[in-house]
Amino acid sequence: MKIQMGLLFALALLGGCKEGEHHSPPPPPPQALIDYALIDSYGVDSDYDPGVPLVIDPYVEAGVFEVFWEVRYAEPYRFYLSMGETPYIDDSLRVYERRCGPGRACNLDGYALCQYRTDFTLACENGPWVDMLPIIYKVPQDVYLFAEICGPDGCHSRRLPVQMY
Repeated sequence: MKIQMGLLFALALLGGCKEGEHHSPPPPPPQALIDYALIDSYGVDSDYDPGVPLVIDPYVEAGVFEVFWEVRYAEPYRFYLSMGETPYIDDSLRVYERRCGPGRACNLDGYALCQYRTDFTLACENGPWVDMLPIIYKVPQDVYLFAEICGPDGCHSRRLPVQMY
């Protein structure tokens, strides 16, 4: 009797399947910052050497460092780079902003060349020099460098720990 009931239950489940049913394609993925990397003053690449501390030093390679990002997003978005002494982006100081998306130089990926000078100012690309003294209290100072993308659906960010000299 148990076997017969089990077979009836299995047949009832299989009878509910519809082979001819078509499903609509999944919705497009949400915006996401899928990669964010930094090459520091010493040439350390956070993508290839994730365990090596990152250092930005104005006395090494003139304080030049590079930022790379990759996104999954099909709409125009803004890319922001900011730095803060806490791991919270809301406490950070914005140092760079760029409009990106379809038809722009930074569509699904982007790059920024930045420089940190001995007078504690920082700039990326042709942007303005930003005074970093509000977050640099001592040398060296441990900070976080945030990358953030924002579009109509909200914002997504990542951070990297960096030591500033």
